[in-house]
This record gives sequence, C-alpha cells and structure tokens, in this order.
Amino acid sequence: MSELLPWIVALPLLASLVCLLLPSRGGLVGVSAAVASLVLAIWSVPEVVRHGGLEHTLGGWAPGLGIALRADALSALLLGMTALVALASSVYATAYFARRSQQRRFWPLWLMLWAALNALYLAGDLGVLLEEPFRVLAALADPLVAVGESGAGLLHHAGLHAEIDQLAGLG
Repeated sequence: MSELLPWIVALPLLASLVCLLLPSRGGLVGVSAAVASLVLAIWSVPEVVRHGGLEHTLGGWAPGLGIALRADALSALLLGMTALVALASSVYATAYFARRSQQRRFWPLWLMLWAALNALYLAGDLGVLLEEPFRVLAALADPLVAVGESGAGLLHHAGLHAEIDQLAGLG
C-alpha cells in the first residue's frame, strides 16, 4: 500500500494547478482536495500500524539519486492533524476571501504550501527533507508569476527563481 504515499503529496499539487487553470472554482477545488487529503491521511494510519511503516521510492531509484518517501506513526499523525486543520482552514477561507482576486492568489499558494508540508512529513532522507520544498517552489513558481505579474515583477522573479534553483541544487 506504499503507492498511497506519492498521492498524499501529489493531490494538493494537482489541485493547485487546477486552481491556476480554473481560478473561479478555487474554493470548490480547494475544499475538495482538503476532504480527499483528509481521507488519504486517515487511510494511511491503519496501513502504517499494520505494516510498521510505509516506504515508497519514486521512479524505483534508490534514495540519494531518487526520492524516498517514508511514513511512520509520527508522520501519519502529523499528516492527519495537518489535513484536519487544513480542511477547517479551507472551509473558512471560502467565506473569508470573498473577492475573486484574493481567491485567485490564495488557493494555489495554500495548496502548494500544504503539499510542501506533506513532503516534509514523508521525507525519506535528509536530501528530500532539505530540497523538496525548494523543488516544489522552483517547479511551480513560473505559473504563479504568470497569473499576477508583468514587467519589473518578472525580472525580480527571474532572480528569485535562480536563487531557489541554487538552494535546491537544480542549477
């Protein structure tokens, strides 16, 4: 059942991309992703208890070269608590961010933050723990900038993107 682990990280990431493509449906997509993430987190607890932990290597590559995801009792507990708080926050945010411009910016960032937290909880080695949040930012920074900025903001973003790439070891 270790195939469950990548989905715990991927679900909020995919939802953030959907929010970028369909900003008018951000609240619906965000709350739906929150409910689905809570279900995945709750589903992972008995699997962790039954197997004493879960481990998944992305792409089948060994840790060091590939990304290893591991879930133990503590990470399952943290995933569940985060999903529960994030669900409550997502429901509240649907009413709090009433203007469309606020929703357009909030939902993708909120879901990416959540995905980065999940990746940190499931980090299988120190490399993932240190690099994963920066890789998430580097991979998804371009669409976010395209949504809201132009001109000087893009130049500033180019420098920021280069710094993030350096921190993540991508450049």
